[in-house]
Amino acid sequence: MTDMAYQRISEGQQLVEGDDLAGARRALNQALAEANYDPTAYSDVISVFMLGRMYDDAEQAHLAYMEVKGKPLRADFSLEEIREERELQRPVAEGDKLTFRRLTLRQRGHFTNLFTFRPVTAIEITPATLTLWTRRREWRFPWAQVKIEIRKRKAVKAAGSKAFGHFQERTCTVHAGGRTFRFDVSDQYPDFAPPRQLIAEFQKHTVVEIAADDISSTTASM
Repeated sequence: MTDMAYQRISEGQQLVEGDDLAGARRALNQALAEANYDPTAYSDVISVFMLGRMYDDAEQAHLAYMEVKGKPLRADFSLEEIREERELQRPVAEGDKLTFRRLTLRQRGHFTNLFTFRPVTAIEITPATLTLWTRRREWRFPWAQVKIEIRKRKAVKAAGSKAFGHFQERTCTVHAGGRTFRFDVSDQYPDFAPPRQLIAEFQKHTVVEIAADDISSTTASM
């Protein structure tokens, strides 16, 4: 791997962590252009694409390597794993209802970033209401009663060989109907996926207070 390609990959990871996916995509594609199909560089680029949940980009990098080299790339994320994870993490849409289901233990990295005795197991979003499921019951609230906050802290987590080391853990707190619900919306091993889409859906319906140096500044519904 060339020094320039390595710098581009490092830059791409920093941009993903800073929520600049467009900038990350440019840096990572530049790394691929400068890597001369080096398998280590391609594997690292794919890992960063997966960090940002840019599944299509990760898939295309795999396919480009295979087309030129005539053999599969040995990477931390295989082509099959990329396609499987992309499919498993799609929210379920039904009419004007969008449902996010809690990820499996394996997808969350064997344990949740945020421990709670009553975890939220599913989230349903409609134009009128937010519904949260715990293991024993369903909670439905009109958006006028909902307040959402997102805060962050530095954390460390890994699953098997797929280790990202230090990362920004983001905790989402929902206050509604006199109750409080918490779940993880980090880029790495969140409780629900894709976390950025979940946050964007929240922002369509209510005010989401986010730490100033986190995903974005405080955003109000339109």
